[in-house]
Amino acid sequence: MAAFYPFDYQKSLRKMRLIYKPPVGLMVGYIISAFNSLVIVAIVTMPLFVNFSNTISSLRPYYSVFVVLFYGWAITNLYLFNSFVKIEGTDDQESREQIIEALSKHFELDNLDQSVTGIVRDVRLPWAFKNGRAVTCLLAENLIYLNAARLVRPGNMYFYSSMVMHFKCKRVAKDFQKIRVGNTGNIS
Repeated sequence: MAAFYPFDYQKSLRKMRLIYKPPVGLMVGYIISAFNSLVIVAIVTMPLFVNFSNTISSLRPYYSVFVVLFYGWAITNLYLFNSFVKIEGTDDQESREQIIEALSKHFELDNLDQSVTGIVRDVRLPWAFKNGRAVTCLLAENLIYLNAARLVRPGNMYFYSSMVMHFKCKRVAKDFQKIRVGNTGNIS
Protein backbone atom coordinates (compact mmCIF):
# COMPACT_ATOMS: atom_id res chain seq x y z
CA MET A 1 0.00 0.00 0.00
CA ALA A 2 1.36 3.36 -0.96
CA ALA A 3 1.77 5.83 1.86
CA PHE A 4 -0.88 8.50 1.95
CA TYR A 5 -2.24 10.85 4.57
CA PRO A 6 -4.42 9.30 7.27
CA PHE A 7 -7.96 10.58 7.73
CA ASP A 8 -10.39 10.82 10.62
CA TYR A 9 -13.02 8.10 10.07
CA GLN A 10 -15.69 9.34 12.52
CA LYS A 11 -15.31 13.02 11.63
CA SER A 12 -15.46 12.18 7.92
CA LEU A 13 -18.77 10.36 8.40
CA ARG A 14 -20.22 13.26 10.42
CA LYS A 15 -19.14 15.95 7.93
CA MET A 16 -19.95 13.84 4.82
CA ARG A 17 -16.53 14.62 3.32
CA LEU A 18 -13.08 13.13 3.70
CA ILE A 19 -11.35 14.91 6.60
CA TYR A 20 -7.61 14.31 6.70
CA LYS A 21 -5.55 14.51 9.87
CA PRO A 22 -3.56 17.65 9.07
CA PRO A 23 0.17 16.93 8.81
CA VAL A 24 2.45 19.78 7.81
CA GLY A 25 2.93 18.45 4.25
CA LEU A 26 -0.82 18.44 3.58
CA MET A 27 -1.23 21.96 4.95
CA VAL A 28 1.61 23.23 2.75
CA GLY A 29 -0.01 21.50 -0.24
CA TYR A 30 -3.35 23.18 0.50
CA ILE A 31 -1.66 26.58 0.82
CA ILE A 32 0.18 26.12 -2.49
CA SER A 33 -3.05 24.99 -4.20
CA ALA A 34 -4.95 27.99 -2.80
CA PHE A 35 -2.22 30.35 -4.03
CA ASN A 36 -2.25 28.75 -7.49
CA SER A 37 -6.04 29.05 -7.60
CA LEU A 38 -5.92 32.73 -6.69
CA VAL A 39 -3.33 33.38 -9.40
CA ILE A 40 -5.47 31.61 -12.00
CA VAL A 41 -8.59 33.53 -10.91
CA ALA A 42 -6.67 36.81 -11.11
CA ILE A 43 -5.32 36.02 -14.57
CA VAL A 44 -8.76 35.02 -15.85
CA THR A 45 -10.49 38.07 -14.33
CA MET A 46 -7.90 40.73 -15.16
CA PRO A 47 -8.94 41.27 -18.81
CA LEU A 48 -12.40 42.36 -17.62
CA PHE A 49 -10.90 45.31 -15.75
CA VAL A 50 -8.18 46.25 -18.23
CA ASN A 51 -9.14 48.38 -21.22
CA PHE A 52 -9.42 46.23 -24.29
CA SER A 53 -8.16 47.53 -27.57
CA ASN A 54 -10.75 48.49 -30.19
CA THR A 55 -10.28 45.21 -32.05
CA ILE A 56 -10.95 43.06 -28.98
CA SER A 57 -13.65 45.16 -27.29
CA SER A 58 -16.40 43.40 -29.24
CA LEU A 59 -15.41 40.13 -27.51
CA ARG A 60 -15.88 41.53 -24.00
CA PRO A 61 -19.44 40.14 -23.49
CA TYR A 62 -18.31 36.66 -24.59
CA TYR A 63 -15.33 36.82 -22.29
CA SER A 64 -17.60 37.88 -19.42
CA VAL A 65 -19.73 34.79 -20.02
CA PHE A 66 -16.57 32.68 -20.05
CA VAL A 67 -15.47 34.17 -16.70
CA VAL A 68 -18.88 33.46 -15.14
CA LEU A 69 -18.77 29.86 -16.40
CA PHE A 70 -15.20 29.48 -15.14
CA TYR A 71 -16.18 30.74 -11.68
CA GLY A 72 -19.17 28.36 -11.62
CA TRP A 73 -16.90 25.48 -12.53
CA ALA A 74 -14.33 26.45 -9.87
CA ILE A 75 -16.98 26.85 -7.15
CA THR A 76 -18.49 23.47 -8.05
CA ASN A 77 -15.05 21.87 -7.80
CA LEU A 78 -14.51 23.53 -4.43
CA TYR A 79 -17.87 22.23 -3.17
CA LEU A 80 -17.20 18.67 -4.41
CA PHE A 81 -13.58 18.60 -3.17
CA ASN A 82 -13.26 15.61 -0.77
CA SER A 83 -17.05 15.08 -0.73
CA PHE A 84 -18.59 11.61 -0.61
CA VAL A 85 -20.98 9.83 -2.90
CA LYS A 86 -23.35 7.95 -0.59
CA ILE A 87 -24.41 4.46 -1.68
CA GLU A 88 -26.88 2.10 -0.02
CA GLY A 89 -25.29 -1.27 0.60
CA THR A 90 -26.04 -4.41 2.57
CA ASP A 91 -24.01 -6.12 5.25
CA ASP A 92 -20.33 -5.22 5.56
CA GLN A 93 -18.67 -8.18 3.83
CA GLU A 94 -21.10 -8.40 0.91
CA SER A 95 -20.90 -4.62 0.31
CA ARG A 96 -17.11 -4.77 0.47
CA GLU A 97 -16.90 -7.44 -2.24
CA GLN A 98 -19.45 -5.70 -4.47
CA ILE A 99 -17.88 -2.24 -4.18
CA ILE A 100 -14.47 -3.67 -5.05
CA GLU A 101 -16.00 -5.30 -8.13
CA ALA A 102 -17.65 -2.01 -9.14
CA LEU A 103 -14.45 -0.03 -8.50
CA SER A 104 -12.40 -2.42 -10.62
CA LYS A 105 -14.53 -1.49 -13.65
CA HIS A 106 -13.50 2.18 -13.39
CA PHE A 107 -10.11 2.19 -11.66
CA GLU A 108 -6.99 0.06 -11.83
CA LEU A 109 -6.79 -1.27 -8.30
CA ASP A 110 -3.03 -1.76 -7.95
CA ASN A 111 -2.55 -1.08 -4.23
CA LEU A 112 -5.88 -2.14 -2.73
CA ASP A 113 -5.78 -1.96 1.05
CA GLN A 114 -8.53 -3.75 2.98
CA SER A 115 -6.60 -4.26 6.20
CA VAL A 116 -8.76 -1.87 8.26
CA THR A 117 -12.33 -2.88 9.00
CA GLY A 118 -14.81 -0.51 7.37
CA ILE A 119 -12.30 1.01 4.94
CA VAL A 120 -11.35 0.06 1.38
CA ARG A 121 -8.62 2.25 -0.06
CA ASP A 122 -6.46 2.28 -3.17
CA VAL A 123 -3.77 4.90 -3.76
CA ARG A 124 -1.64 5.21 -6.87
CA LEU A 125 0.99 7.91 -6.51
CA PRO A 126 1.89 10.02 -9.55
CA TRP A 127 4.89 8.87 -11.52
CA ALA A 128 6.66 10.58 -14.42
CA PHE A 129 3.89 12.06 -16.60
CA LYS A 130 0.99 10.07 -15.12
CA ASN A 131 -1.28 11.54 -12.48
CA GLY A 132 -2.00 9.48 -9.43
CA ARG A 133 -5.32 8.99 -7.70
CA ALA A 134 -6.71 7.98 -4.35
CA VAL A 135 -9.97 6.05 -3.99
CA THR A 136 -11.45 5.74 -0.51
CA CYS A 137 -14.56 3.81 0.55
CA LEU A 138 -15.90 4.00 4.09
CA LEU A 139 -18.35 1.25 5.01
CA ALA A 140 -20.64 2.20 7.90
CA GLU A 141 -23.74 0.18 8.80
CA ASN A 142 -25.58 -0.35 5.50
CA LEU A 143 -24.03 2.65 3.73
CA ILE A 144 -20.92 3.13 1.62
CA TYR A 145 -19.24 6.52 1.34
CA LEU A 146 -17.10 6.79 -1.78
CA ASN A 147 -14.51 9.45 -2.63
CA ALA A 148 -11.91 9.69 -5.38
CA ALA A 149 -9.26 12.35 -5.87
CA ARG A 150 -6.59 12.93 -8.49
CA LEU A 151 -3.04 13.36 -7.21
CA VAL A 152 -0.48 15.52 -9.00
CA ARG A 153 2.45 15.12 -6.65
CA PRO A 154 2.82 12.64 -3.84
CA GLY A 155 0.22 13.72 -1.33
CA ASN A 156 -1.13 16.77 -3.19
CA MET A 157 -4.66 16.50 -4.52
CA TYR A 158 -5.66 18.21 -7.74
CA PHE A 159 -8.50 20.56 -6.89
CA TYR A 160 -9.69 21.15 -10.47
CA SER A 161 -10.65 17.52 -11.11
CA SER A 162 -13.11 17.21 -8.22
CA MET A 163 -16.17 17.37 -10.48
CA VAL A 164 -14.81 14.75 -12.87
CA MET A 165 -13.90 12.38 -10.03
CA HIS A 166 -17.29 12.94 -8.36
CA PHE A 167 -19.13 11.93 -11.53
CA LYS A 168 -16.84 8.91 -11.85
CA CYS A 169 -17.84 7.92 -8.30
CA LYS A 170 -21.49 8.31 -9.35
CA ARG A 171 -20.88 5.84 -12.20
CA VAL A 172 -19.26 3.43 -9.72
CA ALA A 173 -22.38 3.80 -7.54
CA LYS A 174 -24.63 2.90 -10.50
CA ASP A 175 -22.48 -0.15 -11.29
CA PHE A 176 -22.58 -1.15 -7.60
CA GLN A 177 -26.39 -1.04 -7.66
CA LYS A 178 -26.45 -3.15 -10.85
CA ILE A 179 -24.13 -5.71 -9.24
CA ARG A 180 -26.23 -5.71 -6.08
CA VAL A 181 -29.48 -6.24 -8.01
CA GLY A 182 -27.80 -8.93 -10.14
CA ASN A 183 -26.62 -10.82 -7.05
CA THR A 184 -30.03 -10.67 -5.35
CA GLY A 185 -31.67 -11.76 -8.62
CA ASN A 186 -29.44 -14.88 -8.72
CA ILE A 187 -30.32 -15.86 -5.15
CA SER A 188 -34.14 -15.76 -5.63
